[in-house]
Amino acid sequence: MSFSRIPARASLCGLVDSLWCLQAPADAPVQPVLPDGSPEWVFQLASPYAQQQADGGWQAQGLRLLVGQQLGPVLLRPLGPVCCLGVHFEPAGLAAWLPGDLRRFSGRIVDLDGALGQDLQALTQALRQALPWRQALEQLQDWLEALPRQPIEPRLTQAVQALRERPLAELSALAAELGWSERQLRRRFETAVGLGPKRFQRLARFQRVFAQAREHEALAWVEAALEGGYCDQAHFSRDVRAFCGASPRELLRDLAPLTAHFLRLSDFSKTRQRAPR
Repeated sequence: MSFSRIPARASLCGLVDSLWCLQAPADAPVQPVLPDGSPEWVFQLASPYAQQQADGGWQAQGLRLLVGQQLGPVLLRPLGPVCCLGVHFEPAGLAAWLPGDLRRFSGRIVDLDGALGQDLQALTQALRQALPWRQALEQLQDWLEALPRQPIEPRLTQAVQALRERPLAELSALAAELGWSERQLRRRFETAVGLGPKRFQRLARFQRVFAQAREHEALAWVEAALEGGYCDQAHFSRDVRAFCGASPRELLRDLAPLTAHFLRLSDFSKTRQRAPR
């Protein structure tokens, strides 16, 4: 199995974090896709994944997907050889292409053609013909750049960054910094991001602890949790169970490339200044 990603072009900064390609054999193991505070678009160019349903059965996914803000783990298994391309948005970036209340996609994976109101079969075929993956991702960026989009409120980007960096920030104080009431902050954040600011803050804190633990393997979990803003390790463990359905050690022990994609604070956002468009 291989997982590769590239940063979004400068013209997409502030809206798209990165683009990725996943290639896996038909006998690849079941993998959990984890919530990370960002939506995605996924193009399955070979065999689709099957997704586990609430009753424990498996159902084949479509070839083009809008993955809304996830609230818990989603289990996937391949139905054949896999080649997927993905667009990993900034938390509020999808609102540039899909106006309205993005909570309508929260906890859901839906048909991308229907969400955009476009037939994307020709694009899918062009992406297949553009393989290998780097050329295909560049073509996907060409298409993204050409799509009509609307500006994102800069204060939403500021709110996202503040909640990522300040795991214990009070919403009332953050709202005052942005010139909003707390009610305005909650409403605008939920509409553009698809999650409430408190839940997003929990996800960012959870990711920060995993980033620290993976970077410094000797760091005890309790120390990593406290440094990440948790009051104790039990509090952290409850969040891991809620978001991932596993214990921290189980998750790191079985970490697969696709799962790891959702357990990191963006490498690119640490090194580049993002300018919303």
